[in-house]
Amino acid sequence: MFALAVLIAGELLIWGLLQYWKPAAPLRLGSNLWPGYELLYLAQNLGYYEGQPIQLKTFPSTSEVIRAYRNGAIDVAAVTADEALLIADTLPNQRIILVCDFSKGADALLAQPQFQSMSDLRGKRIGVEPNALGAYMLLRALETSGMTPQEISVIYNPLENHENAYLSGQVDA
Repeated sequence: MFALAVLIAGELLIWGLLQYWKPAAPLRLGSNLWPGYELLYLAQNLGYYEGQPIQLKTFPSTSEVIRAYRNGAIDVAAVTADEALLIADTLPNQRIILVCDFSKGADALLAQPQFQSMSDLRGKRIGVEPNALGAYMLLRALETSGMTPQEISVIYNPLENHENAYLSGQVDA
Protein backbone atom coordinates (compact mmCIF):
# COMPACT_ATOMS: atom_id res chain seq x y z
CA MET A 1 0.00 0.00 0.00
CA PHE A 2 1.15 3.49 -0.74
CA ALA A 3 -0.09 5.75 2.04
CA LEU A 4 -2.89 6.97 4.22
CA ALA A 5 -4.30 10.47 3.78
CA VAL A 6 -6.01 12.45 6.51
CA LEU A 7 -8.59 15.10 5.61
CA ILE A 8 -7.56 15.58 2.01
CA ALA A 9 -7.60 18.78 -0.05
CA GLY A 10 -8.38 17.45 -3.53
CA GLU A 11 -6.15 18.80 -6.24
CA LEU A 12 -3.11 19.41 -4.03
CA LEU A 13 -3.04 15.86 -2.74
CA ILE A 14 -3.60 14.25 -6.12
CA TRP A 15 -0.95 16.43 -7.76
CA GLY A 16 1.54 15.64 -4.99
CA LEU A 17 0.91 11.91 -5.09
CA LEU A 18 1.34 11.72 -8.84
CA GLN A 19 4.65 13.63 -8.72
CA TYR A 20 6.26 10.82 -6.74
CA TRP A 21 4.25 7.76 -7.68
CA LYS A 22 3.67 6.72 -11.26
CA PRO A 23 1.25 3.82 -10.88
CA ALA A 24 0.75 1.17 -13.54
CA ALA A 25 -2.91 1.06 -12.52
CA PRO A 26 -5.06 4.03 -11.46
CA LEU A 27 -4.54 5.49 -8.00
CA ARG A 28 -7.65 4.38 -6.07
CA LEU A 29 -8.61 6.96 -3.44
CA GLY A 30 -11.54 6.19 -1.15
CA SER A 31 -13.66 8.50 0.98
CA ASN A 32 -17.08 8.64 2.51
CA LEU A 33 -19.62 11.40 1.88
CA TRP A 34 -18.42 14.32 3.97
CA PRO A 35 -18.18 18.00 2.99
CA GLY A 36 -14.45 18.09 3.74
CA TYR A 37 -13.79 15.64 0.90
CA GLU A 38 -15.87 17.51 -1.68
CA LEU A 39 -12.78 19.24 -3.09
CA LEU A 40 -11.67 15.87 -4.45
CA TYR A 41 -14.89 15.51 -6.40
CA LEU A 42 -15.05 19.17 -7.42
CA ALA A 43 -11.55 18.93 -8.89
CA GLN A 44 -12.63 15.82 -10.80
CA ASN A 45 -15.79 17.54 -12.09
CA LEU A 46 -13.76 20.56 -13.19
CA GLY A 47 -11.47 18.29 -15.20
CA TYR A 48 -8.32 18.78 -13.11
CA TYR A 49 -7.60 15.04 -13.26
CA GLU A 50 -7.87 14.82 -17.07
CA GLY A 51 -5.32 12.32 -18.31
CA GLN A 52 -4.31 11.33 -14.77
CA PRO A 53 -4.65 7.73 -13.54
CA ILE A 54 -7.05 8.50 -10.70
CA GLN A 55 -10.17 6.72 -9.47
CA LEU A 56 -12.25 8.29 -6.71
CA LYS A 57 -14.32 5.73 -4.82
CA THR A 58 -17.13 6.76 -2.50
CA PHE A 59 -18.20 4.58 0.42
CA PRO A 60 -21.27 4.90 2.66
CA SER A 61 -19.23 5.26 5.87
CA THR A 62 -15.73 5.70 7.22
CA SER A 63 -15.84 2.11 8.45
CA GLU A 64 -16.27 0.99 4.85
CA VAL A 65 -13.37 3.21 3.72
CA ILE A 66 -11.14 1.65 6.35
CA ARG A 67 -12.26 -1.86 5.40
CA ALA A 68 -11.53 -1.17 1.72
CA TYR A 69 -8.08 0.18 2.63
CA ARG A 70 -7.26 -2.81 4.83
CA ASN A 71 -8.41 -5.20 2.09
CA GLY A 72 -6.39 -3.46 -0.63
CA ALA A 73 -9.45 -2.28 -2.58
CA ILE A 74 -8.11 1.31 -2.41
CA ASP A 75 -4.59 2.72 -2.25
CA VAL A 76 -5.31 5.87 -0.24
CA ALA A 77 -7.98 6.47 2.41
CA ALA A 78 -9.43 9.85 3.32
CA VAL A 79 -10.09 9.56 7.05
CA THR A 80 -9.96 11.62 10.23
CA ALA A 81 -6.85 11.74 12.38
CA ASP A 82 -8.15 9.30 15.01
CA GLU A 83 -9.02 6.78 12.30
CA ALA A 84 -5.63 7.25 10.62
CA LEU A 85 -3.90 6.49 13.92
CA LEU A 86 -6.07 3.41 14.42
CA ILE A 87 -5.07 2.10 10.98
CA ALA A 88 -1.41 2.94 11.56
CA ASP A 89 -1.55 1.13 14.91
CA THR A 90 -2.87 -2.08 13.39
CA LEU A 91 -1.16 -2.09 9.97
CA PRO A 92 2.64 -1.79 9.89
CA ASN A 93 4.44 0.70 7.63
CA GLN A 94 1.47 2.99 6.95
CA ARG A 95 2.01 6.71 6.40
CA ILE A 96 -0.10 9.75 6.99
CA ILE A 97 0.81 11.87 3.99
CA LEU A 98 -1.29 14.96 4.43
CA VAL A 99 -3.15 16.66 7.26
CA CYS A 100 -4.84 19.73 5.92
CA ASP A 101 -7.96 20.45 7.94
CA PHE A 102 -9.12 20.85 11.51
CA SER A 103 -12.42 20.93 13.32
CA LYS A 104 -13.84 24.03 14.92
CA GLY A 105 -16.92 22.48 16.40
CA ALA A 106 -18.78 21.08 13.41
CA ASP A 107 -19.72 17.98 15.39
CA ALA A 108 -22.81 18.26 17.57
CA LEU A 109 -25.22 16.38 19.78
CA LEU A 110 -28.70 16.80 18.33
CA ALA A 111 -31.63 15.96 20.62
CA GLN A 112 -35.34 15.57 19.92
CA PRO A 113 -37.17 18.88 20.50
CA GLN A 114 -38.62 17.91 23.89
CA PHE A 115 -35.12 17.67 25.39
CA GLN A 116 -33.73 21.07 26.30
CA SER A 117 -30.55 20.09 28.17
CA MET A 118 -28.19 17.19 28.68
CA SER A 119 -29.75 16.43 32.05
CA ASP A 120 -33.09 15.90 30.24
CA LEU A 121 -31.40 12.95 28.50
CA ARG A 122 -30.89 10.91 31.69
CA GLY A 123 -32.14 7.40 31.02
CA LYS A 124 -32.61 8.16 27.31
CA ARG A 125 -31.15 6.60 24.16
CA ILE A 126 -28.24 8.46 22.57
CA GLY A 127 -27.03 7.28 19.18
CA VAL A 128 -23.30 7.51 18.61
CA GLU A 129 -20.99 6.55 15.78
CA PRO A 130 -18.88 3.56 16.88
CA ASN A 131 -15.47 5.21 16.58
CA ALA A 132 -13.07 7.23 18.70
CA LEU A 133 -14.53 10.60 17.72
CA GLY A 134 -18.09 9.48 18.50
CA ALA A 135 -17.03 8.17 21.91
CA TYR A 136 -15.05 11.32 22.64
CA MET A 137 -17.95 13.62 21.70
CA LEU A 138 -20.38 11.70 23.88
CA LEU A 139 -18.04 11.50 26.86
CA ARG A 140 -17.29 15.24 26.66
CA ALA A 141 -21.00 16.08 26.48
CA LEU A 142 -21.66 13.91 29.51
CA GLU A 143 -18.64 15.25 31.40
CA THR A 144 -19.53 18.91 30.84
CA SER A 145 -23.04 18.24 32.13
CA GLY A 146 -21.88 16.30 35.19
CA MET A 147 -23.31 13.01 33.90
CA THR A 148 -21.80 9.56 33.47
CA PRO A 149 -22.22 6.98 30.69
CA GLN A 150 -24.22 4.80 33.11
CA GLU A 151 -26.98 7.44 33.14
CA ILE A 152 -27.87 6.98 29.46
CA SER A 153 -28.41 4.15 26.98
CA VAL A 154 -25.74 4.23 24.29
CA ILE A 155 -26.98 3.09 20.88
CA TYR A 156 -24.07 2.42 18.53
CA ASN A 157 -25.15 3.63 15.14
CA PRO A 158 -23.05 4.16 11.97
CA LEU A 159 -23.09 7.68 10.55
CA GLU A 160 -25.18 6.71 7.53
CA ASN A 161 -28.00 5.61 9.90
CA HIS A 162 -28.04 8.70 12.15
CA GLU A 163 -30.70 10.67 10.31
CA ASN A 164 -33.09 7.73 10.03
CA ALA A 165 -32.60 6.74 13.69
CA TYR A 166 -33.32 10.32 14.77
CA LEU A 167 -36.34 10.87 12.50
CA SER A 168 -37.89 7.49 13.33
CA GLY A 169 -37.49 8.01 17.09
CA GLN A 170 -35.09 5.07 17.55
CA VAL A 171 -32.86 7.45 19.49
CA ASP A 172 -33.65 10.43 21.69
CA ALA A 173 -30.44 12.22 20.72
